[in-house]
Amino acid sequence: MSGKLHQASGPNGGLQPPNCAPSDEPLMTPDQASKLLEEVIYERVVSFIDTELLFAFEQELWFAYDVAGCADEEDVPMIVKALIDRALMRFCDDPRRYIDIGGPADLDDDCELCEQLARESSDATAKQRKTS
Repeated sequence: MSGKLHQASGPNGGLQPPNCAPSDEPLMTPDQASKLLEEVIYERVVSFIDTELLFAFEQELWFAYDVAGCADEEDVPMIVKALIDRALMRFCDDPRRYIDIGGPADLDDDCELCEQLARESSDATAKQRKTS
C-alpha cells in the first residue's frame, strides 16, 4: 500500500484514506476532553496577560532590590518571583477581575451580584484610602 489517499465514496462523497470506515466512537475520552478544555481555557486566560509588561515590572523590582541592598544579589530573583507570585494569587480573589472598578458604574438594576460586588469593592477602596 502506498499510503496515498484512494478515491472512495465516503459519507461526504470525498476522498477517504483506505480502510477507514466512519465510526460512531468518540474522538477522545471524556477525561481527555476535560483535560483539553482545561488547557484551552488556561491558554486563553494567559493570552489576556501582558507577560512582557509583567516581566519588565519584575526587572524593575530586581533593580530596586539590588540598589537598596535588601538582599544578596543571588537571592533577588527568587524574592521578586515570590512577590509577583503572591500578587497573582491575590488577583484570583480580587473582585476587580470581574468588573471595571475604575470607570463609572453602569450597573444592570436586575443584577444583585453586580451591585454587591460594586459595593464591596467601593468599601474596600475607601478603607484602603483611609489607611494610606
